[in-house]
Amino acid sequence: MSIEEWLKDPVSEPLHQVPPFHQLDLLVMMHVNESRAWAAKVAERCYAVSEEIATGVLPFDRPGVYVDELLVALALRDAQESMQDLPEMYEKLTARFGSDDSVGDEDWNAVSDNFDDRCQWDEWEVPLYHEHPLLPAILAVRHPFTWFDNVPATGAGYLNRLAGIEILVTDDQGATDHEHE
Repeated sequence: MSIEEWLKDPVSEPLHQVPPFHQLDLLVMMHVNESRAWAAKVAERCYAVSEEIATGVLPFDRPGVYVDELLVALALRDAQESMQDLPEMYEKLTARFGSDDSVGDEDWNAVSDNFDDRCQWDEWEVPLYHEHPLLPAILAVRHPFTWFDNVPATGAGYLNRLAGIEILVTDDQGATDHEHE
């Protein structure tokens, strides 16, 4: 909703202050500036991801574009805040408390960890962490305007490879393996 409102009146406030973009590191928003086309494309992906979630499909469950997983990261923070700030919105929902084999409503770190295990884009949350040391390298490889491109996902271990902690090794037959420094 906030994106749609901003698109109608972009001079009302800077794009980096519009939810959910206000959660992104300013370095991301410096690359985006006040791009209405970029904001419109994010809004389009919000609707598409929302429709999939309504049918039980998360971006982690199917091949897709990077921004789709990033939208889940943005939504997680908003959900956690709204559950704390507006508990009445959730009164009709039955609370689930974590047990040994399930994640409860109160365990946001476990939800994030679960998504980390399932993500196709290892850097799915990085733009939300302010001054993350790998963000400049990620943005050098993938400008935010390319976050909508249908390209192969970076996969598990990408952040370690980017940081030089893990090396992807290919043998003579083309098989790959990971070596840790």
